[in-house]
Amino acid sequence: MLTINRADGALNVICRMTYPKEDDPRYGLLFQEYLKVGIDEVRKNRGFTPRDRSKVNEFDLALLNNIAVRGRDKIQLEAAERMAAGSVTGFILRLALQCGIWAPKHRSLRNVIRAVSEAARTAHWDFAMSSGQIEKYWTEFRSVAHLHAAAIISEVHGEDWMEQQSFDAFLSIARTLAKMAACQRPPVGRTSSKDSDDGRVLLDPKIVWNIPDELDRSEEDKVTDLVKQALNKPSDEMLSILECPQRIKKNRPNSK
Repeated sequence: MLTINRADGALNVICRMTYPKEDDPRYGLLFQEYLKVGIDEVRKNRGFTPRDRSKVNEFDLALLNNIAVRGRDKIQLEAAERMAAGSVTGFILRLALQCGIWAPKHRSLRNVIRAVSEAARTAHWDFAMSSGQIEKYWTEFRSVAHLHAAAIISEVHGEDWMEQQSFDAFLSIARTLAKMAACQRPPVGRTSSKDSDDGRVLLDPKIVWNIPDELDRSEEDKVTDLVKQALNKPSDEMLSILECPQRIKKNRPNSK
């Protein structure tokens, strides 16, 4: 089972959100790039003590030698693009869970992806948001979709989830969403309220990065409230799109 622990820290988590595959070597390069950025910030703002300076300089040089092979600009640009693509899966997961509560007959992943693609036409996304492309995003990033959804929810409420005081709440939100998704089965057919009995669920715990139940529970009420607010009824516009999937085909460029 893939597992993310509290002790891994926010830096490891954001790298995993960017590169979900366990053995992806780019994960390590991105982690080293973030460490290099951190060292540069400390050196710029307050510097290091004479005792630590030589060790830090040696470590800094080793980091630079590793990431320079791929190129720092390339690492940063690719990471930004992948985080943006991954965030789409956060929107997908959130809407699918909302539909599971408020519009069960529209909770199928295909319906949700089509609706997000249609809504993106007026949202001015800076990258491809066709249904086919979103399906590719989902396939690649679904194992961390709950983390992306939790990041979106945290940021909407003004929380910097990478800060230590917000990190536990962020992980708790992600874990809650993953548990809900593991219990939500797709409908029979495209628009049925009846659950399919073929064993499929929205997020299979076997393929997602799981978060152990070991977190600080002091903010459990806050987390519950944030999740409840995040999974409120979809907007009338989104419900309208879900009700009329044919609009997508009708408005698709070059459709016949």
